Amino acid sequence: MISESDFKLTEFSVEIPDDLYQEAKRAGLLEPETLQVLIREHLRRMAGKELLKTIEKCHKANAQLPPMTWDEINESIEEVRREKQGQYGRDSRQSSLSGS
Repeated sequence: MISESDFKLTEFSVEIPDDLYQEAKRAGLLEPETLQVLIREHLRRMAGKELLKTIEKCHKANAQLPPMTWDEINESIEEVRREKQGQYGRDSRQSSLSGS
């Protein structure tokens, strides 16, 4: 189990309008645990948006490529298999030479 003592804590301050401060304080949003949850949630949302942007870029890039034929797809699969077999063959030969 991870405890608070396992983390380095950092204190920071922020300037916000007094009315916003009062409202956030009444809502319990300024408690350290609540702020941590809010910040983590926002960071996850930001990462999700960034991921969606990247996916959209990939879709756009793929849309510009001509579709592959079944022969091209099968050749690509075979090429990857040949590369993997070569890697596994080298790995097993190296480990047998080293005595592992």
